[in-house]
Amino acid sequence: MESVDAKQLKHWWGPKGFEIVSTKVDLRPGGVFHYHLRSPDGQDMWGKFIYREIVPQKRLVFVVSFSDEAGGVTRHLLHEKSPLTILSTVTS
Repeated sequence: MESVDAKQLKHWWGPKGFEIVSTKVDLRPGGVFHYHLRSPDGQDMWGKFIYREIVPQKRLVFVVSFSDEAGGVTRHLLHEKSPLTILSTVTS
């Protein structure tokens, strides 16, 4: 996915009121969507998806996690018992 598409994510990705500071998108199986959000009160948050399966307009399977700036997997800052990763499947 080209950088133009990553710029489009800023119009719809993330919680309301959060700023998307940066994104890196590699939309292919094994690719990563790594993002940096900033909350309205200035708190920074990183997260990532690792794409497992992509069937255009039909199915998207990816692993979701919070991360650090380097892309390492972390837990949610406010929820110490949250899972490290969540497998998600979206279908049309």
